[in-house]
Amino acid sequence: MPAESFLFYMIALVKSRNSYICAHMILELMATVWSFFTTFASTEVDKTKLNQLRNTVRHSLKRSVLSEADFLPESQIKKLVTPDKIKELLPNAKPELVDFICKHAKKLFLTASLHHGNLQDIMDTFKYHGMTDKELPIRDLTSEDKYCDVHTEGPQRVCSHEKALEAFHRWDTHDVWNFYNDQWKFCAPILDMECSSQEFHAKHILPFIEKGTTQKDGHFSTVFQAAIHPSHQISHRSLKSNTDQTRVALKELKNLSEQNYNVHVSWLNEANALFQIAELRHKHLISQATAFKQGERRFIMLEWANGGTLRDIWQTESHDRSFLDGNKVMRVLEELTGLASALSKLHGTNTRTKTAKATSADRTKKGPTSRSKTIFSQGQGDGDGNRLTVPKIRFEGVSSDDGDDSSDNAEEQHWRHGDLKPENILHFKDEESPWLGTLKIADLGLAKQHVFATTQRQDPTRQRYTTSHYEAPEVITTMNSRVPRSRRYDIWSMGCIIFEYMIWLLYGYEEGLRSFYDEEKDINAHQETLYFTADLNTRQAQVSDVARSWISHILDVDPECNRATPSVIRDLVVLVRDKLLVVDLPQGSMSQDDIKICRASADDLERSLKNIKRMAIDDEQKGGRYLSSGKSRNEVSPPRPQRVRRQSFLSTSSGSTSKQSNLDVGALAANRRA
Repeated sequence: MPAESFLFYMIALVKSRNSYICAHMILELMATVWSFFTTFASTEVDKTKLNQLRNTVRHSLKRSVLSEADFLPESQIKKLVTPDKIKELLPNAKPELVDFICKHAKKLFLTASLHHGNLQDIMDTFKYHGMTDKELPIRDLTSEDKYCDVHTEGPQRVCSHEKALEAFHRWDTHDVWNFYNDQWKFCAPILDMECSSQEFHAKHILPFIEKGTTQKDGHFSTVFQAAIHPSHQISHRSLKSNTDQTRVALKELKNLSEQNYNVHVSWLNEANALFQIAELRHKHLISQATAFKQGERRFIMLEWANGGTLRDIWQTESHDRSFLDGNKVMRVLEELTGLASALSKLHGTNTRTKTAKATSADRTKKGPTSRSKTIFSQGQGDGDGNRLTVPKIRFEGVSSDDGDDSSDNAEEQHWRHGDLKPENILHFKDEESPWLGTLKIADLGLAKQHVFATTQRQDPTRQRYTTSHYEAPEVITTMNSRVPRSRRYDIWSMGCIIFEYMIWLLYGYEEGLRSFYDEEKDINAHQETLYFTADLNTRQAQVSDVARSWISHILDVDPECNRATPSVIRDLVVLVRDKLLVVDLPQGSMSQDDIKICRASADDLERSLKNIKRMAIDDEQKGGRYLSSGKSRNEVSPPRPQRVRRQSFLSTSSGSTSKQSNLDVGALAANRRA
């Protein structure tokens, strides 16, 4: 109601009752009311300052490369809404209102400022109803009558929204619609890299301002580099690069319509694992990550590996193979030891039991309290008007799966990676160690997804099974069985990785690793890898001829290993041969001697590498040649690629076992017992 109309109304009311009210009281009341309305109407907002604010907001917006929309960064919101600026815009605002806006309603103020001139009235109303930034984003109050019947006055009005939203009762529908659409510019989320799981409305604008030009597409996801605005990321450790931008790796899960696959469950599983593993606080495990969902898009955000992957090191690192640099050998040994330590921590191996399984007492122990928390988006609602809730991530370990133990151990803190390979070992450059930096195990928590991927490798027409390069023989020997997959599955993969690292150190990539990979052309991909050969009928396996040939060549022919004095390279290759690339796994009924000739545990691997590292440090202090002979390698060559002779080594009639087939690998049994 205009001020003049209200004044005439009051005069008429007073005239009708002038016999009861003194004349001076009437005049005083009229003067007070008139003063209030004229002041409010004429000095509410400085229009010049308001236009300046709108222009500043428009020029400060940043483009989201993922949402293809503009948002105002948190840092700019704080700069634009200050007590001094509010007083300039609203010269007659009371101190309490200025304080309310600056402390509780910055985003409300900026959103309202885009279309409304009567800002003081609006902000007073927000303050009166307790409407703050915590209620943002509001749902679309105009889309469903059940939210708020804005056209009905009095007690007949039906509202199912939060009480604070009563602040919009006297707004025109068009103004409410504008506010709903404008608010998203100021509600770009803040992502916590270490402890949060968040779900956002499809209209939330994701605060990523750059996207890498290349991306890696997998069956289940796409991974690419992105830059998040610095004021929209929380981390206890800086992720900024030397360009002062926060680089992250974004993994977007694909919403596949495939049998036995659920993208939401996979997203929750990976988030679960990432947060659990972050509890370990290990230097060689990815520790900064968050999972978030925007509408039907699901993301995992990780710290960006500025050096790429271990595969990238092998393929691109300048490597002079004419001379084996002892310093580089030492750095590789240090990082391999760190990775083994991380894997041991990941597996949670219990060394008190002979099969590396937890005891029943251990299973009753509760794991550490999780650092992660569930964050609810401010005021977020779904399409039906219900406030969205983020499902609680369940933090529970996977059951111990060595040998015959298939009991349900929901509380046991043991993890198996399940997909260790050079591409999943990330390289982080740092100033302390510019050549190699730090290697970290990544792509964790994909056990269920990995199992699904494995089942998809069956040829539907031929029913022939294929397996990937770094998978252990168990993918075939336990196929279609209910035997739980062992954590020592990862040890086989580590054996492959360590062996290939040795090939790279000795012969480089082109002459060494590429030559080794070329051997794969001659194998039967349905039952063989470069590292093992399996019989599909008997479900038995042995180390492949290719691997045995290369191991023998390095140990017997290469001068770095066949010399009379000890060698780091030799000890590492022997470790791979005797303890890592071993088919047999410990069983509950085995004796201690039998377990010793089985594949090592992660704890065994870590201990062995630490011993080698300790010997290397001691020898280096004495000026020895344990790390490198120091001799020229110009005339040294790797094994020549050759068609490897195949042998049918397993038959159902021979009664041979996987243990027997494993014993012919360099007479390992005698060596191991020695």
